[in-house]
Amino acid sequence: CPVPSDIALTCILLACKIEETFKRIKDILVAAFLTSNPDYDGDRVDISESLRTAVVVYEEDVLRAIRFQFNRMCPFTLMLRIGRTLGFRTEDTMVEAWRILEQAHTTPVV
Repeated sequence: CPVPSDIALTCILLACKIEETFKRIKDILVAAFLTSNPDYDGDRVDISESLRTAVVVYEEDVLRAIRFQFNRMCPFTLMLRIGRTLGFRTEDTMVEAWRILEQAHTTPVV
C-alpha cells in the first residue's frame, strides 16, 4: 500500500523534472526530513535506501496515473474551479485559499 508522503515526494521530484529544475532525489528527501523535523540539529541526515527506492518505483506509477501528460494547468485556475465545485462562494474563503496557494506556489521546496 503506497504511503501518501512517499507519493508526495515523488510528485515533487517529477515536478522538478517537468519544470527542468534539477534536484537530486537526496536533496528532496533531506528537505522533506528537515521540514518534518525542524528541531533536528545534526550535521548529517541519513536517508534510507528503501525510501529512495520507493520514490523511484512510485515515479512510474505517478507517470501512469497522469497518463504521461505533462501539460501544466495553472494552479490558480484549478483552485478556483475546485472552490466553485465545493461551493465556496464567500469572498473571504476564496481570498484565503488564493493566499495559501500563492504562498505554496512561490515558496522554494529545496
